[in-house]
Amino acid sequence: MLDSDPGDCLHDSSDCWFGRWPAQEAQQVCFDLEFYVGAGMLLISPSHSSAPPASPSSSSSPGIGPFPAGSYTLETFLDTTSTACTSNHASWKCEPSVTFSQDPTNSMATFNWIIAASGPNLTISSTNNPFAIDFSNATLSLLDQGSTNERYTFTTTVQKVVFPLFNVRCFYNTTQFTADLYTKKAKSYPSNSTSASAKSLPAGAAEPSGAAGAPAGGAFVDWNFAVDATQSIGGGEDVPECYNMNNGQTGSRVTSGYTVEPAGDFCSCAYKNYDPSS
Repeated sequence: MLDSDPGDCLHDSSDCWFGRWPAQEAQQVCFDLEFYVGAGMLLISPSHSSAPPASPSSSSSPGIGPFPAGSYTLETFLDTTSTACTSNHASWKCEPSVTFSQDPTNSMATFNWIIAASGPNLTISSTNNPFAIDFSNATLSLLDQGSTNERYTFTTTVQKVVFPLFNVRCFYNTTQFTADLYTKKAKSYPSNSTSASAKSLPAGAAEPSGAAGAPAGGAFVDWNFAVDATQSIGGGEDVPECYNMNNGQTGSRVTSGYTVEPAGDFCSCAYKNYDPSS
């Protein structure tokens, strides 16, 4: 886990995504993410959801409800990135800054999400962490029910924050975060070669102690099916908004080196836990 002192940079590389920031800035850093460099991991969290549950499971935790309600850890890898929305490509970053094709192990990104039942609806929320923008009440919708592509999906708008330089902070205020959580499609990542402790059950199989929901005590369990998640934003005015930072406070607007890019040119970070060609 991250050290309690957010002033400690997670690594010494010059492209460290948040660098050595004062505590008040570290609290604002980036897009629902908590980056675990030692394990090459990243935590991202989205929100609430609503849709009738697919194939309710008898395996669930007290007070949580039937599948898919529960608290889940979703291990993915950074698949692809694009910086087309900004003329300064250094101002858009995707953690952990390494794609699967470059390094399968260090491209790992972990999402911790909580799915809750609220009447006939489902909601998905992020967990608290000092480097995340928190989400709540994002609606989950069930698509392709009964098919091999059955999945819960949601889209929400987030503010992505990037530090391209030590004293510059850039805001992407209308970034879209979209995710699909499949209920039958098998995951293939992490494999034994990327994580010795990874668990991958056949679709539909239930783990002991209630794989469909959080065990007593609120621990997170693995989501044992395919997942994909994408951050994206098109170019345009104020994409991004960048500012100089003075003693932890937002200062003057940075415009040098930035020109408006077409709305059809997108920046993106795409994550998956299955073979993208499948």
